[in-house]
Amino acid sequence: VYIGRPTDFWERNFSDKKYDRIRSEVFTPEVPHTLELSHVYQGADFLVYPSIFEGFGIPVLEALVSGIPVITSDRSSLPEVAGPGSILIDPEDTSMLAEATQKLWDSKELRSECVKNSLTFIDQFRDQHLVEQWNKTYLSLQS
Repeated sequence: VYIGRPTDFWERNFSDKKYDRIRSEVFTPEVPHTLELSHVYQGADFLVYPSIFEGFGIPVLEALVSGIPVITSDRSSLPEVAGPGSILIDPEDTSMLAEATQKLWDSKELRSECVKNSLTFIDQFRDQHLVEQWNKTYLSLQS
């Protein structure tokens, strides 16, 4: 399943003849609402997000909060948002991406371990934790 707005990059690359055999196997729904998107995450076995550059990486965080293991890039802000339970890959190394995907696909135990290792990590992104951190910062400036 490929989620997101179709981009010129996607159209240009996916229209290549070498993808003729699998084109009918790739589902590209438009998911306009957050509620629908959360259902997509919760129905997934894992998220593959091999981005070359991200400002933050919201889809990675959304997947982690949904209890979905993540394979993402080892660059930009993604290692920080992905945390210790995610599998980091070089997004330009297709064999590394294929290997990580195959490992997660083949191992329910590995998927469970990834989720378990992310549980504590994602707490730092929850509203209550962020409020507490902002409050501590604000109070430290008053001293």
